Amino acid sequence: MKKDVWREINKSYYGKEEESHYLIKEKIILFFFIYFLRNQIHKNLSRNTLNLSKDIYFMQSSGYWKISSFRIAYKMISNVY
Repeated sequence: MKKDVWREINKSYYGKEEESHYLIKEKIILFFFIYFLRNQIHKNLSRNTLNLSKDIYFMQSSGYWKISSFRIAYKMISNVY
């Protein structure tokens, strides 16, 4: 009974029965693609901030600047999430 109701809803909304299955597949593929892109962006951002912290670390020789550079990097990474 429920399957017939969903078939009628799919027919009225999508026009065809099969089309809804393709849309579900497209949504799943899009979800994984966006998830993969998001992870790549986070990895690249964290790498760039860590490289920035190393540059600041080597530029400034005092202990205060060494500590603050890693604080800056941590803040930048934590703002991403």
